[in-house]
Amino acid sequence: MEEQAVDRSELVITSVDGERHELRGWLARCLERQLLGAAKGVGRNVPLVEYGLDSVAALGLFGEIEEAFALRLELGELFEHATLEALAHYLAGRAADRDRAALAEAAR
Repeated sequence: MEEQAVDRSELVITSVDGERHELRGWLARCLERQLLGAAKGVGRNVPLVEYGLDSVAALGLFGEIEEAFALRLELGELFEHATLEALAHYLAGRAADRDRAALAEAAR
């Protein structure tokens, strides 16, 4: 079996209050809160449902993401990006797209 390369780069995202967060760690802490500590030591590539993430906890997680980063998500997006690693990359991409759009709008 071929071993997959692991992305060790930091995924840093800025919250609406201007604070910078390493996204994987931030998401892991949010998951622990939403799952009442049941997700201690969240693995980067373990499906989040294996930690007991259900729709109620997902909505809480999405609320934290929206409040912190002004990124609105749909429930289906969580299942499309079902691991901490995949979700972090997706959110970083969405934030970058949002920031580029804001810069383009400001330049007009």
